[in-house]
Amino acid sequence: MAYTLSGGETMGILIRKCKTGEQKNLKQEYQKTKHPFQMSAAEILDQKNWATCLVCYICQRFHQLCKLLNMTKRLSILAFALLCAGAMTAQHQRRVLIEEFTNASCPPCAAQNPAFNVTVDNNIQFLTPLKYQTSWPGYDPMNVQTQADVAPRVTYYGVSGVPNGRQNGILEVFPLTSYTAAMIQAAYNTLTPVTIALSHSLNATFDSVRVNVSVTSDSALTGMLRLRVAVVEDEIVFASAPGSNGEADFYQIMRKMLPNATGTTTGNFTAGETKTYSFIWKLAHFYDLNSMSVAAFLQDDATKEVHQSARTEPITPGIPSVGVEIPAKNVFACAP
Repeated sequence: MAYTLSGGETMGILIRKCKTGEQKNLKQEYQKTKHPFQMSAAEILDQKNWATCLVCYICQRFHQLCKLLNMTKRLSILAFALLCAGAMTAQHQRRVLIEEFTNASCPPCAAQNPAFNVTVDNNIQFLTPLKYQTSWPGYDPMNVQTQADVAPRVTYYGVSGVPNGRQNGILEVFPLTSYTAAMIQAAYNTLTPVTIALSHSLNATFDSVRVNVSVTSDSALTGMLRLRVAVVEDEIVFASAPGSNGEADFYQIMRKMLPNATGTTTGNFTAGETKTYSFIWKLAHFYDLNSMSVAAFLQDDATKEVHQSARTEPITPGIPSVGVEIPAKNVFACAP
């Protein structure tokens, strides 16, 4: 007696041969009964021929085992298929974009920035920090250089006072002293299908920077998606405070957005699609090229959510003979 599983494998039970008379009697007995697969254990044991009963009982249990094995096999295939589907729509940790609005003549900024800067520095491996120097409440030479890109970001978030922060575009951070490593980790572990590959390089005469960005989404992604790119100066140290709040050291300052603060419309992404962009900026203002980095992020303008961000590190080894001490209120100083 043989049974075939759905995968094609044949399994069988060997039943002893009987004499011709015994076979005939067993056949007659069997024909009087239900099909063994339709009988309960009690019905099988109620039959007259105990050998037939035993065989039927074994057959029934074996048939049930075969059904169970087939079900297990199907479940294994289903689990494997789901695993493959998950791998095709991989999720990635989300590098956290933290944007700060500040000013060199803002006393609360000077009071809150030191602790905020420590938090950012201690968690820099999870962050893409980007700071905008606003035009109020007082003078700020870095705003004089970058107001064309700062003002649209102020309007975008509706910022009405400084200091003020935004994490991944959707979480307001105020006061800045409330920003913690736990908040950063929670955002970092909010998975996303998006990855960003980012690089920057200077030309031979050190007067232009080229930025290359590749954005990939492992699953379909729709929305009012824009890629925003910013050239950043990681550290600016003035000889004396350029504003009225006493701050002389500034970090992760936005120097230029490429091509501008509006960014670049990417359109929707199909699953697995990669889109690549290149930008070139003829340097118009920069204090120290050895402090240059670049930030990039994919943002949905419908919700302001940032799906992913990335940052580069300053070029190493450093560029020879670059870097100057900056006089207070200097508007431009870039020396190759």
